[in-house]
Amino acid sequence: MIMSLVIYKDFLSNPAPIVSVNGFLITKDMLYQRLEKQHGKQVLQSMLSETLIRQEGNNQHITVGEKEMNGRYKYLVSTYGSAKDLERWLTKQDISRPELYEQLRMQIITEKLLAKKIIQPTEKELIQDYNRLKNTAFEGKSYEEARATIKQSYISMQVGLLLPRLEEELRKKAKITYLDETYSIRNDE
Repeated sequence: MIMSLVIYKDFLSNPAPIVSVNGFLITKDMLYQRLEKQHGKQVLQSMLSETLIRQEGNNQHITVGEKEMNGRYKYLVSTYGSAKDLERWLTKQDISRPELYEQLRMQIITEKLLAKKIIQPTEKELIQDYNRLKNTAFEGKSYEEARATIKQSYISMQVGLLLPRLEEELRKKAKITYLDETYSIRNDE
């Protein structure tokens, strides 16, 4: 135990440099401290929300099947134009395939949790959107080819509007204990 503390203390006092600027070393520790200070609370709150949604999905026995995942992936591919374009975007964003699939899984679980509150677009609304966008976003695509994308856009927009309320409801039901009050959202209020 004491040896572990000594090694840990050594690690903290001699963090690994990641870049040298005219002889000045910027270390991983410096980077992580800055990232934590600027984004730590926001990232923690996002992780907290994801955990609550995942737990509520489990409590409600919500599952995500392979067919749903493949459908969502195909939707993404159509949004980016091709599988190659999507892969380029993922590489640029430094998002791995497993990370993408976990994000898609979370989106589907969230949509299922909100399913009773989501208003499905009418066929008339879908056709109106297609006609409005057929010369730009859906150029060269028939209504049938674009329909799923338009419908998913409607659902995604509603999820974005309904999600904060779901998160608030789940937080109220949950037992959340901040072990480090620095990250508590109560400090923002």
